[in-house]
Amino acid sequence: MDRDHPGVRISPSDSGGRDLISFPTILLLGVIALIVLGSALRHRRELNRRLRALEGERDRLKALIDWIGEALLAFSADGRVLRANQAAINLLGIPHPTPGAHIGDLVTHPGLRKLLEEAVDQPFSDRDFSLGARRFLVSARAVEGGGTVVSFLDVTEIRRLEMVRRDFVANVSHEMKTPLTSLRGFAETLLEDDPPETLRQDFLASIRSNALRLQNLVDDLLDLSRLESGGWVAKREIVELGPVIEDLWEEFREKADSRKLTFSLEGDAAVPADLAGVIQVFQNLIANAIRYTPDGGSIAVTIRPKEAFTEVEVRDTGIGIPDSALPRVFERFFRVDTARARAEGGTGLGLAIVRHLVDAMGGKVWAESRPGVGTSFFVRFPT
Repeated sequence: MDRDHPGVRISPSDSGGRDLISFPTILLLGVIALIVLGSALRHRRELNRRLRALEGERDRLKALIDWIGEALLAFSADGRVLRANQAAINLLGIPHPTPGAHIGDLVTHPGLRKLLEEAVDQPFSDRDFSLGARRFLVSARAVEGGGTVVSFLDVTEIRRLEMVRRDFVANVSHEMKTPLTSLRGFAETLLEDDPPETLRQDFLASIRSNALRLQNLVDDLLDLSRLESGGWVAKREIVELGPVIEDLWEEFREKADSRKLTFSLEGDAAVPADLAGVIQVFQNLIANAIRYTPDGGSIAVTIRPKEAFTEVEVRDTGIGIPDSALPRVFERFFRVDTARARAEGGTGLGLAIVRHLVDAMGGKVWAESRPGVGTSFFVRFPT
C-alpha cells in the first residue's frame, strides 16, 4: 500500500493494469441503491393502493349503474357495445353483452335495433318507444371522445296512471253533466215561466232527485278516494251477517215491492270484520242486483260458513254479464248496461268500492254470471 495514498488500491501488476473502485465508493453506491429501491417499493405500494382504490370506485360505480332502474347502454362511435347495465338486460330482454359486439349481434327485436342504430348515428331526447306491453322514454347523448350513451326510462305505470286520470275526469264530467243539465233546465223554467202547480211539483221532485244523484256521486267519490289512499282502516269486530242483510233489505223493500221482486236469505254466520264496511258492501251488492233484475225477478242471499272462511253469495235473475266483461266489473265507472244504470241512478262506483272494502277486510270478492240467466257476486270473509 502506498503510504501517500490511503485507502484500498491494488497495484497495476496485481490487477492487470486496472484500478478497482474504492470501498467508500462501493458503500456509497450501495446506500444509493438501497434508497432508490426503497423509493421504488414505496412508489409501487402507493400505485397498488391507488389501483385498489380505483378498482373499488369502479366496482361501486358499476353497482350504482346496475342499481339504477333506468336502462343504460354505452356504444362506441362505430356502434359497438361498451357497457349495458342490469336494468337494460332485464327491461329490454337482451343478453349479457360481449364488449365490442355490434348492435345487430346484441339485439334481435327489429324496432329496438333500429332505434339504437339511430341513436348512435344521431343522438336525440325524450322519444316515446314501445316494447311489448312496456312504454319507454328514450334519450341518446353523445359523449366526449366519441360514442353514445342511450337511456330507457320505463314509463309504463306513469302512462297507465295518466290514462286512468283522463278516464276518471271524463267519466266524472259525464256523470255530473246530465243531472246538472236537468237542474238548470228545471230551475230556469220555474224562474222564467209560471207552470201549473202540478207541473211545478214535478219539477221540484226532479230537482231533488238530480241533487240526490249528485250527492251520491260525490259521496262515492270521497269514499273511493279514502279507500284507494289507505285512509280507511278496517276495525275488527264480530259481525252477524244475517241480521245485517235483513236490515238492508228493509231499506230496499218499498222499491223492490213496486217492481214485484222477491227476496230470500239462507244461512247465518258471525265473522270478524268491520261493521260499517260490511253494511256498505252488501248495500252496494243488493242495490246492484235490484238495478239489473227485471220486474218480477228474484234476489237470493246465501251465507255458507266454512272452516277457514265464510262465503256469502248474492244471486239475482237479472240480465247477466258477458264473459268478456266479468274481469272489468269492479273497475270504476264500468257498466254492462250504461243506459239502464244511469236510469236507475247508479254512479258506476259501487262495485269498485265493494272490492276495496273487501280487500281492506282481508277478504275476496268475485263474480260469476250467465247472460240472460243472472249473476252471482261472492264475498269471502276470513274466519
